Amino acid sequence: MSNPPYIEAEAIVRLMPEVARFEPKVALDGGPDGLVAYRTIATASPALVASGGRVLVEAGEGQVTEISRIFASAGLTLEGPWKDLAGIDRVVSAMHSKH
Repeated sequence: MSNPPYIEAEAIVRLMPEVARFEPKVALDGGPDGLVAYRTIATASPALVASGGRVLVEAGEGQVTEISRIFASAGLTLEGPWKDLAGIDRVVSAMHSKH
């Protein structure tokens, strides 16, 4: 399970002060669209995850659809998503199966 940075770079200044001041920027900054780390993870997964293995990532609110598309484009088979306690789609799960 990974919790990559998923905040859009320009949105960091609008975060709650207790988040923006105390969290390292590298832990928050997901690039221009908030999805840079997910593209990296998806690209690397086929070489790093054994056949039948899974990749699970936390997603920002409203990002599950695009992250799922990124993972599917990398050849991963989607499972989920899973919701958090507030009922928001929060975790993308994808399985790797070598062909």
